[in-house]
Amino acid sequence: MDIYIEFVIIDNLVMDYLIVNFMEMTVGRKFGQWNKFLLLVLGCIFALALPLLIRYKALSLLYRFVSAMILVICLKRYRTIREFLLYYFMFFAYTFFIGGVCLGVIQLLGIEYKMSSIVMYEFEFPFGIFAIILLLTIKLMKRVVISIKNKFRSSSYIRKIRIVDNDNIVEGYGLLDTGNTVKYNGVSVSIITAKMFLKLYSNITLCDLLMSQVEKKIQLKNCDYIEIVGIGKIEKYLSFVPDYIEIDNRKIDSPRLAVTVKNLGSYDVILSKDYIGGGL
Repeated sequence: MDIYIEFVIIDNLVMDYLIVNFMEMTVGRKFGQWNKFLLLVLGCIFALALPLLIRYKALSLLYRFVSAMILVICLKRYRTIREFLLYYFMFFAYTFFIGGVCLGVIQLLGIEYKMSSIVMYEFEFPFGIFAIILLLTIKLMKRVVISIKNKFRSSSYIRKIRIVDNDNIVEGYGLLDTGNTVKYNGVSVSIITAKMFLKLYSNITLCDLLMSQVEKKIQLKNCDYIEIVGIGKIEKYLSFVPDYIEIDNRKIDSPRLAVTVKNLGSYDVILSKDYIGGGL
């Protein structure tokens, strides 16, 4: 039975890629891109050299253990021998698991194969191509399912927002955020984007907002700067009180709003948690 070098390379690349992926999922961390690249390259080199040792069973077995050790060393720096051995045995465990699955699929498909120090099979395409297509399909379907679940989960917290102050009106979308517990003198505070604020007051520029010159150009009701605790620091936000806001046509008079220049993603407003369930 002939051995095709390109089949060995592709199958080994896919095999090692799957093993590394399973190890990353197990330990809950990503290995460096260059570490994984080096492992894949060395894995191919070791796989190409292995058929030369088929007739020497003891030597080929020792070769497998040593080559696996080198591949595991490529993944990361290890603090202790115990940590290295854990990754080493994990590498072998997933090698046996994935190899067993691949062998089972080969048998199910009725593909002729021969067992020696390596598995040799007769097929028109490298088996690794089917494995990688299956992996990519599973990953794509997982992303689609998670995306759909997130859409359904978040849709119940998305509200259409309308802010009115005198003759100034702006509309957008807000997120009812259970994590927004910001208060100002006991009053709930919702966060709006600078973009929405500038639409509400067209005579104000972003430069005015950044340079704290807003009050010189427009008379905002109950205007004040409030402190909001961010990640590792406290930041000051311009806050004001418009006439009212409408949340899905539910009117809330004189709400306190704070303006942020940060990106809120696809939302214009992060509503206070106190608005959830119709509360104020």
